[in-house]
Amino acid sequence: MDTIVVYIENENEHIDFIHSLNLLKIPHHRLFEGGEWKSLFHKLEIYLEGLKEIDNEWVILSDSRDVLFYKDIETINNTYTKHYSEYDVVVQAEDTVHGCIGFQPYYKKGMRRFEFGDSDFKYVCSGLIMGKRLVLIEFLNELLQKLPSPWTEMGVDQPAVAWGMVNLSYKIGLDSERRLFQQMAQNGYMDGKRASIGTNYNLHFNKNFIKNTKTNTEPCVFHGAGNAFLSQVWKIINKKY
Repeated sequence: MDTIVVYIENENEHIDFIHSLNLLKIPHHRLFEGGEWKSLFHKLEIYLEGLKEIDNEWVILSDSRDVLFYKDIETINNTYTKHYSEYDVVVQAEDTVHGCIGFQPYYKKGMRRFEFGDSDFKYVCSGLIMGKRLVLIEFLNELLQKLPSPWTEMGVDQPAVAWGMVNLSYKIGLDSERRLFQQMAQNGYMDGKRASIGTNYNLHFNKNFIKNTKTNTEPCVFHGAGNAFLSQVWKIINKKY
């Protein structure tokens, strides 16, 4: 597998993110340097055009300001091949709808069709996506053409990706077992009420590894919304490598 990390950053690059890639010798390609940021939904348009600039067979679309890579690209590729070979694309999973920006209005209306599977980790997070580059180009192109206007007007990418997974015919899976991507988020507030996000409490930190005790897996990449708890991950990465 010829895999490269593709990320968007229009301002200064996040030092820890880049350092984790360099430390693990992971190939990476930056998009949108110096561009004018419009919205989270704009990410999908930037990715669609950016994926045409490279020729790698496989890509990891990654947020950059709150992501750290923990395992090398060979381990990531082997994890995908071993556990997700039936899919052309795998998307990061979350354990609560409160962390999925843009979904809340639909869940208030009882729309549960964007829950994927029976796992505790059944909600889409588009901060990390791995898959075949040409398939992602086709998926994003069709998604942007067919996505209904209420979804585009939200200005958020995650509900759009979930809509595409439900309504378009692509082999896209969710990393519900936390084998590739680990979401880390802080407790927060929504509509004035405390929304407990428990993802962090499934992790066991050891000087040699970080393990999700609920899924019994060692994730390859950590995504901390708002840099939540990434300092612990960063310490272990530096000690390990």
